[in-house]
Amino acid sequence: MRAIKDGIKSAAFAVCPDITLKALSIRSRRLIEAQVRELRLDELARRVSGVTNGKVAKGPFSGMTLDYEALPVHGAPKFLGTYEQELHQCVERAIELSPRSILNVGCAEGYYAVGFARRLPATTVRVADADPKAQRAALINASLNGVGDRVSAVGVVRSEHLATYLAPESCLLFMDCEGAEFDLLDPARDPILLRTHIIVEVHPEFGSKDEIASRFAATHRITPIDPAPRRRSDAPINDSEIDILQALDERTGEKSWLFLEVKAT
Repeated sequence: MRAIKDGIKSAAFAVCPDITLKALSIRSRRLIEAQVRELRLDELARRVSGVTNGKVAKGPFSGMTLDYEALPVHGAPKFLGTYEQELHQCVERAIELSPRSILNVGCAEGYYAVGFARRLPATTVRVADADPKAQRAALINASLNGVGDRVSAVGVVRSEHLATYLAPESCLLFMDCEGAEFDLLDPARDPILLRTHIIVEVHPEFGSKDEIASRFAATHRITPIDPAPRRRSDAPINDSEIDILQALDERTGEKSWLFLEVKAT
């Protein structure tokens, strides 16, 4: 049965890749939303949001407002500011590099896109996601934070078209796209990548970090980042009515990242 499903999926991608990607992404996100409701993680996120006044409580994007209802997935770690906190140092370094343009592939509700736009007032940010609801949520959150004039949606991006969205003088690509990174991060097909700072979540079920890192060994400083356990002390709040450890738990399984910083010439 699995082989039949994989065959149908491959055939659909071959005939109409964009429509297939959009359909699968929408289905995946709606299933996640349903699971969040089933586990009552939406109630948890709302309780945490109430304590933080709807804002991110700490980290690089501290003070950013999020409309949880725009994309009601497991939002508690984002309101806490502990979401992917392994990346905080890389995010701060990316901000120091002052990119003129940022492309966020797999933007979800805009946590990173809007966060970067707030920290970089001269930067243009584009958000890409196969799920239209996610793109709408990112634009809603951009407007809430006063950066709507610099954040725009571009739909689905494809390899060989990245230069359309990235300024060659200084750019950042932030990517979390469920395995599509192995196709998109190919400098042989899109040379703009050789001049682009990149933060990417690598999904091991589709390939290894080494596979991507090897493509950029000559042009980038490569920092691999591994996940770390959360501790109660990571939380910036202390509320007896909130299960802090559950709120810190990102529920995303194994994950890892690469920070690829263009070497100075």
